[in-house]
Amino acid sequence: RALADALMMNSSVGGLNLRGNAIGEEGGVLIAAMLKLTTALVALDVGNCDLGPKSLIFIVQALNAHPTLCSLRLDSPLLKSPQDIQSVLIHLGNSLVTNNVLTELTLEHCGITDDDL
Repeated sequence: RALADALMMNSSVGGLNLRGNAIGEEGGVLIAAMLKLTTALVALDVGNCDLGPKSLIFIVQALNAHPTLCSLRLDSPLLKSPQDIQSVLIHLGNSLVTNNVLTELTLEHCGITDDDL
């Protein structure tokens, strides 16, 4: 919580790499809240952070409110069912329709199949 709170008020950190830290659902929701309030970040890596569908949906919805995030890594989330994957992809698709800043999106090891596309 302290890191997310600090980043909400920070205007100089352009990249945040939390890869491999077990921040889980609660941490992911805090990251999403931070994204809505800061404009400094241009790169965010929350791959392999034990994020589940709820936090992933919050993060991808925050893309609509974030004017500068160019790179987002969401690798290896904890998506346990095809319904989890579909739900996240639907919200991601909706966000990408209106987001014109994101240039790099990484979804490695998300369990996405050709049926999900």
